Amino acid sequence: MANFMYNLGAEHDPTNVFRPGKMMHDPEAENWKPKDMPIVDELSEENQKEVTMGTTILATVFNGGVMLACDGRTAAGRHIANYSAQKITMITDKIFVLRSGSAADTQNMAHMVTDYMRQLEIEMGHVPVEAAARLFQHLAFYNRGSISAGFIVAGWDEKLGGQVYNVPSGGSRHKLPYTLGGSGSIYIYGWADATWKPDMTEEEAKAWCQQAVAHAKARDCSSGGNTRFCTVTAAKTQHEMLPWSKTSFTLEGDKRLTKLAEITVAHPASIEKVYA
Repeated sequence: MANFMYNLGAEHDPTNVFRPGKMMHDPEAENWKPKDMPIVDELSEENQKEVTMGTTILATVFNGGVMLACDGRTAAGRHIANYSAQKITMITDKIFVLRSGSAADTQNMAHMVTDYMRQLEIEMGHVPVEAAARLFQHLAFYNRGSISAGFIVAGWDEKLGGQVYNVPSGGSRHKLPYTLGGSGSIYIYGWADATWKPDMTEEEAKAWCQQAVAHAKARDCSSGGNTRFCTVTAAKTQHEMLPWSKTSFTLEGDKRLTKLAEITVAHPASIEKVYA
């Protein structure tokens, strides 16, 4: 119900309380409530929660490049806002960032870094992966306490090849052979430590990333939706997406899920595949 009344002319206002052309507050409308009807407070704290990415993100170095992977779920309070979110953001053709935390904070910071890196690319002709990681580190450090943002920066450059950097919300920076992030990561760190191996092939890296995301989605209620992959090597940059209906779902204790736990083949990312 409107909280304001608008008077179009004095002839409609015999009491002359409202003046022509003036918008006046109606005190009765302020407290009006329908009888026997549940009221949804649109301004309640629960319904004003920001869109966050309780998520699973990870990246690993393999023999010849890097592989990035993530789930697709974003949430606003208790509501799932998107099951196919793109959490892999391109910084340059060979550098990408995985985002976790507040969608607004991470998107804005990614846009800022992208602008700087593209200017640097024009001036230098190439951009080191570490330069992007350092810039994310500075932004996270000087805005710590004011933002909710964690990043995994991964890519390939001519000098150092494939690289992975973890930039948590406090503003530190860690170069690692593989790293995990988001709420789902706490469920799979032990599994990742036990199964990761150096010098994996591209196929092995993709299978490892797919299993990691599947394990996290099976245990973390904030992770779900589609699974996305990004492969970066000297020769190519390739995006793929595995629809949620074909994602392997792994709970080792339930023998009924043995078939569903089998590794499935990732599909090329396209709008037709998303809505198929």
